Amino acid sequence: MTKTIISTLIATSALIATPALAATGDVTGTINVTGTVGARCSVIAPGGTVENQAYTGTIDLKRLDAADGTLRSTLAGAATAADGIKVNARIVCTSANPTVGVSATKLNTGGATDPGAGYSNDIDYTAQIKVKAASGAYKTVTYSTLTDTTAKTAALGERIAGGSADNVEVSIYNLASEAGATSLLASGSYTSTVTVTIQPTV
Repeated sequence: MTKTIISTLIATSALIATPALAATGDVTGTINVTGTVGARCSVIAPGGTVENQAYTGTIDLKRLDAADGTLRSTLAGAATAADGIKVNARIVCTSANPTVGVSATKLNTGGATDPGAGYSNDIDYTAQIKVKAASGAYKTVTYSTLTDTTAKTAALGERIAGGSADNVEVSIYNLASEAGATSLLASGSYTSTVTVTIQPTV
């Protein structure tokens, strides 16, 4: 309704401002209408009414150990992102070619003490961010806690997908005990952080 009313008012103003319709003694003028959209990337909260520059999610792996004390086979067997555990988000970027990045820390108990031969309190994994582009194609960037030490980044190459659906997926997979597949997991609360960035092109 608002859009329709504004369009009508602009059309009427154009008629008034046309010199050919002005009578002698009338004043004519031009009104400039301007606005801006800044380059930004924001995460949209459920409902689509609140934008934030940061968001949090949780991937709860629950019990990590199998009956024999080694890493659960359902976790160790998730060899690809398709088999991994995921969280999703809706991101809005106003610039044409945002940069996507990901990094992660090892899943561990936070202690520096070696649990001893045959045991492990560190679990490595691969973290992946998958972004849907406006063309329908997907851009993926991965980070391995075993081999990588700096964040991995890549340009999306086009605009991020618009609309109201989620367009970003973060997953973890390829979990492995640092001390080897037969090592037993030491008891404790294991934590890790996956950090993702989506930066606008300025």
